[in-house]
Amino acid sequence: MRLRGKTGFTLIEMIIVVCLISILLAITLPSFHKAISKHKFERATQEFLSDIRFLQQQALAKSYEKYIIELHGNLNGNYYTLKDLGLASNQVIKKVYLPVGVKFDDYFGNNQTANYTLTFSPNGNINNGVGMTIKVYQTDLKRTKYIIISPITSRVRLSDSPSNT
Repeated sequence: MRLRGKTGFTLIEMIIVVCLISILLAITLPSFHKAISKHKFERATQEFLSDIRFLQQQALAKSYEKYIIELHGNLNGNYYTLKDLGLASNQVIKKVYLPVGVKFDDYFGNNQTANYTLTFSPNGNINNGVGMTIKVYQTDLKRTKYIIISPITSRVRLSDSPSNT
């Protein structure tokens, strides 16, 4: 019996296509990992900046309350907690763990263990209007962002370079 039209692919054609797809994946996956890692870092720094601004606004809106952010860095990971010290004593509003490889670095004097507190006054000042810079570092891509809190006004901004003030 004779086949009228051959349809389908030969085994050799299938093997060649699978090899080409494997080569393309091997080339693109490392750059995809970098893009995901970069996105996690950007998202973490933006969320930290937003949380600082949120507590600053809460302190202004409820002038009788006091808010703090506690920064923690250790070998098990870096995280920060937002706390309300007002009517409900030491109430944790939010606890945020930074992604793996993202840490608060050098600001604390070492990169092994660290604890620091940002205090929000009823007038919106952070740490009584003393300016500061918090360094957020990503280990795998060697990226750094700085959260800069201006003196006196306590304006909060994100920068790629440290402030001179």
